[in-house]
Amino acid sequence: MARDAAPDRIAAAVGGTAISLIAIIFSSQIQVSLGYQIFTEQALAAILGCALAVIFIRKPARRAAERDTVPWYDGVFAAAALAAAVYLAILYPGLIDQFYSRRNEAFAVGLVLVPLTIEALRRTAGWGLTCIVLAFVAYALFGDAVPGKLQARAPSFFNLISYVAVDVNGTASACRRPSSARW
Repeated sequence: MARDAAPDRIAAAVGGTAISLIAIIFSSQIQVSLGYQIFTEQALAAILGCALAVIFIRKPARRAAERDTVPWYDGVFAAAALAAAVYLAILYPGLIDQFYSRRNEAFAVGLVLVPLTIEALRRTAGWGLTCIVLAFVAYALFGDAVPGKLQARAPSFFNLISYVAVDVNGTASACRRPSSARW
């Protein structure tokens, strides 16, 4: 039987406590009382980063696997997810205000957060929900190739990742109109 390593238990407790504190502070509007205006997306990005870090620290890549320590790649995934989410939480107002001139930053954040979120989903919910999410991502990328009424406007990979990571409207304004569609 594998023993729980103290560092991963401590990191998970710190991450869980941080999630709870962020949610309590944001929902009780303490930041407004202190004179700070925080976007909902900033709080959610911080919560996402903490949650992803806890998942990569506590959940092994294979369900049946037992582990004595956290593998190096899970430590890297946890650190990368936390860093990208904290970056997004801190710089969100500037990224959203200057989205078109700072789209490379949004793409870089999305390139880290989107795959790590999908992997964390796989580890926690299994392949069923993960396949559904991947099917929707594939439809978003290749929906313009679908004939008939299900044909969609398909953004480039760059635009899709940028908008999924930062924009609250999703991919609606990143999509280009297919030339063969009648609108």
